[in-house]
Amino acid sequence: MDIGERVSFNAKVMHYCLKRTNWKQSEDQDECYKTFANCVTNTVIAEQLFRVELGRVRPGIFVYIED
Repeated sequence: MDIGERVSFNAKVMHYCLKRTNWKQSEDQDECYKTFANCVTNTVIAEQLFRVELGRVRPGIFVYIED
């Protein structure tokens, strides 16, 4: 992933988590920060697991290796 893709991904994660937490100024800000941080953490972990699964060798699927 190059720098442009990473910046775009980070922006999308931030936007997604802000929408998901329903951030409001009238609420307890510490609780909002915790909820936002948990969302970002879980989303990044899910992205990393997804990328690992893309490259994982699947049993029973023939992979042709060129000499």
